[in-house]
Amino acid sequence: MVRHEAGEALGAIGCVDAVPILEKYKDDSVIEVAETCQLALERIEWLQSEDKEREKLSENPYFSTDPAPPSTNMDINNLKTQLLDEKSTLFHRYRAMFSLRNIGTTEAVQALAQGLKCSSALFRHEIAYVLGQMQHAACVQELKENLCDEKENPMVRHECAEALGAIATEECTKILEQYLQDKERVVKESCVVALDMSEYEQSKEFHDGRFHPACDGWRSVSLEGKQKRNAPGTETNEIELQANEPQEEEVERHVEGGESLQAQPPIVFEQSYQKDTFVASVYDNVWYICKVLDFDNNDNEYQLAFMTKSNPVSHTMKWPTRPEELWVTETDIVCQVKNPAPVGRKPVRMYKLLPDDVRKIESLL
Repeated sequence: MVRHEAGEALGAIGCVDAVPILEKYKDDSVIEVAETCQLALERIEWLQSEDKEREKLSENPYFSTDPAPPSTNMDINNLKTQLLDEKSTLFHRYRAMFSLRNIGTTEAVQALAQGLKCSSALFRHEIAYVLGQMQHAACVQELKENLCDEKENPMVRHECAEALGAIATEECTKILEQYLQDKERVVKESCVVALDMSEYEQSKEFHDGRFHPACDGWRSVSLEGKQKRNAPGTETNEIELQANEPQEEEVERHVEGGESLQAQPPIVFEQSYQKDTFVASVYDNVWYICKVLDFDNNDNEYQLAFMTKSNPVSHTMKWPTRPEELWVTETDIVCQVKNPAPVGRKPVRMYKLLPDDVRKIESLL
């Protein structure tokens, strides 16, 4: 497993300096190591090719560096055929795998789950990893079967356990508890980790909005300048805040290309925002989705938890995990959004906005 991860890391780094060592082990006696090195070599070759610039690839909503790029094909039936074709190269099949993952529908999950019966242990382990990224309950039965099979490669069982922990249903928890004393150390330890992951996914702390902000691109007066009530781990420099605070007569906002323009009155779709609702702010053409934690009647300020930046194509947002409390004025909030639906990967969920929310926010860009 460690040698596999090392080979995969060399492929992920993508440096041509790694080619000689990967060539040396592409026919290793351990088949999983050999296949990993073959994949890494093909990825490096692809990175150096014109295809990398020419191909229009589906977007990866999980922001992971994968062993192969997604396929340019987006038809689920065609991708499923490509995925399960054991006469094809692993690199070609991996491309189908990551396209199906990026599509993310139940049908795509079910197609991927069939890959858990293919002959290559490396391939099965990657299928399990991808299913863990997707966190979709439609594949629980297939993951369970491979975890329960004591003849299965431990690397595959390990990945199935972690995927079940990421999906984090009650059924997944019961399955994992059965293998806490498995004879394979890597399986046993993976079940321990997976149960911790599952507990974390289900915990109140994960859902109560106490996250640290993604404040890149904001005026410091909007976020850092509005910290109050001694937020943990923060200090306020009054001189610095005064220097950073824009003048009332001439507030400027920077836009793409280095130009600036007079700030316009914000578009406010809601006059007030209730605790635990979601709101949107847009600055420098970047979305920020936030959860309302508290409201200060005296200053008309909101305490918000900020999600990280969105992916403009998939309209997804990701919660950070460290506690932090920041305050903004109501004028920094541009609209309220409906509760985003979770679509993400372990251990920090991502959220997908509803179409109406997307249209409302895009009207501000």
